[in-house]
Amino acid sequence: MLETVTISVGGGSIPFESVKVRASVKEVARVLEFEFADVVGAPTWPGTFAGQPQASVTGGGDLVFTGYVDSRSPRLTAKDYRVNIRARGKGQDMVDCTVDHTRPDYVNQTVLAIAQDQDRFGIGFSADFSPQKIDRWRPNPGETLFHALEPLVEDEGATFFGQADGSVKITKAGASAGSQSGALIEGVNIMSASAHLDDSGQHSIITQHGQSYKGNGKQAIAISAQANNGQISRLRPLDHHHDRETSRDRLKSRAQDRRDREQGEGLRARVEVKGWRDSGGAIWSPGNLVFIKSPSLGLTSNMLIETVVYSQDGKRGTSCALGLVDARAFGGGGGGVNSSAADWGFDSSDAQ
Repeated sequence: MLETVTISVGGGSIPFESVKVRASVKEVARVLEFEFADVVGAPTWPGTFAGQPQASVTGGGDLVFTGYVDSRSPRLTAKDYRVNIRARGKGQDMVDCTVDHTRPDYVNQTVLAIAQDQDRFGIGFSADFSPQKIDRWRPNPGETLFHALEPLVEDEGATFFGQADGSVKITKAGASAGSQSGALIEGVNIMSASAHLDDSGQHSIITQHGQSYKGNGKQAIAISAQANNGQISRLRPLDHHHDRETSRDRLKSRAQDRRDREQGEGLRARVEVKGWRDSGGAIWSPGNLVFIKSPSLGLTSNMLIETVVYSQDGKRGTSCALGLVDARAFGGGGGGVNSSAADWGFDSSDAQ
């Protein structure tokens, strides 16, 4: 299962000894790290990687990373001379750089339209759903573009997802998930695996509070909505105050999304497999569903691939580490767990 991996920097191919690419549905920029041997006394890296050149990685011709080199770490010992290179996807600029607060107020615009208008970096934004229009919005001076837009994305129950081409998708990954071919089966193709069931982040009652400038009285200045989690048997309340103009319907959606996300994030697994591809030959991709059957972990379920770490080196060959989570963590439905059902149960009642 040795993948033919090519690293290109500034248009030229770079020989390497090890490579890792990390991609996640909740990270705006993919991360590339690779290492290669250089020439003692006459290194090539200063010229090759000067000026934050663009880098890309393909596996078997499929693109898995596009971004910019922003870290160079040479290391000299008595035995060898190695250089470690790190690059981040194009979305790094929205994390590191300030929003343009001089733009006019955004009136009746979606978060996607705002992101596209603010994209002076050439990142590229898309969405896999139709965002709601925002009555009026203006960013605060000094905020990064990421921190300015993050609350608006959270209002949608969505996340920023760095793509292989460096662009950023605003995604409700659980609701739009495709499926990988085949399955992850204990004793067949799972090299190693672990699971984690953690209800420490869950609450029995989640209440969202907010206000609307439309109208007056309690129905405008004291709006609230509540979602219950019957899986938590004792009182564990959480009150959250929404700091932007809202409505009761939006607060109900936020309360239910928060409850579902807490439940989903409490069910996680990590699986390592050989190669970068599923049984159908497709690259393992964040945002897709995969069926896992592991009696030892108590899992028989479809789970969402939250994170993928693609690796290749001379010792371990080619492998993928898949970070799995219940799809409810990203707006999807339950994965149909039918093993240890009492332990892995969920409350899907409507918010009130």
